[in-house]
Amino acid sequence: MNKVELYSVAVPQSVGQSLRALEREFDYPLGPDERFRIDHGPEYGRFYSSMGESACVVVYDGDEPCATVSAALRTAAGAPAVYGGDLKVHPRARGGKAYHRAASELARWTAKRAERAYSVVMGGTAALPDEYSGRAGLPALRKVAGLTVFSLAASPGGADGAEAPLGAWERAFGELTRGCVVPTGGEPARRSSAPPRLLLGPGGAACGRLEDTREAKKLLRLNGTEIKAAHLASFAFRSARSGVALARRAAALSGAERLFFCVPESRAAELAAELGAGAPAAVYATGDWPAGDWIISSSEI
Repeated sequence: MNKVELYSVAVPQSVGQSLRALEREFDYPLGPDERFRIDHGPEYGRFYSSMGESACVVVYDGDEPCATVSAALRTAAGAPAVYGGDLKVHPRARGGKAYHRAASELARWTAKRAERAYSVVMGGTAALPDEYSGRAGLPALRKVAGLTVFSLAASPGGADGAEAPLGAWERAFGELTRGCVVPTGGEPARRSSAPPRLLLGPGGAACGRLEDTREAKKLLRLNGTEIKAAHLASFAFRSARSGVALARRAAALSGAERLFFCVPESRAAELAAELGAGAPAAVYATGDWPAGDWIISSSEI
């Protein structure tokens, strides 16, 4: 029987190195002509621990990991909720019990902390959560919201680099996200190589937090070189014009090759008219949730 370990404080460095090797088995589309891999670095659990109390489940085949899934405890819709992701099952372990053992262990950890859980899945994923969850005693995940992830090439120069006052930023964010489901918690600075910077559009018509994930998660081309990425997290806007203006300002400030940001599917068409099409994604969740858009940060996907 496969051994299962749940690491809730830190993933041991030796295990992290083995999980990085498992990550190299997977790559993902980045636009029509490019693919990338993910590298969570030597401190494998840092990405999820930057979002709250975290867990990383590892299923072993002998001494080597053959499956893993991670999670963080957040607050969403006024209650605790567990955010799960980074599910990976080695090709040789698919069709066996590795996925079920990893998911079962994480479900037990979740049940002690929250009544609801959610995950974000990018479009084009081969198997969706509603196809493999809800079996053998595991909670069923269903799609509850659509998202779109946009990216902009960096365009340095000419941007106002002043950081917004925290109080003004929080007021604007609260007003712009009223009626939305907004997961919160954690310390974004733990995953970002540059100090996160609060950005606010004129009159509070748009807001976001410029950060990166390079201390906890890097994007790599298939040749191993890094795609230097930044994110406009906690992004919200009143009009397409204000949203596009803030996103372009963030791209100019980022110093990155690409700036990513995520918006509710209901708002995507407004931005696509100016920025081109984004990449579809979806929120899958257990339990009952209030109706409304979800505000998900691309830096937490």
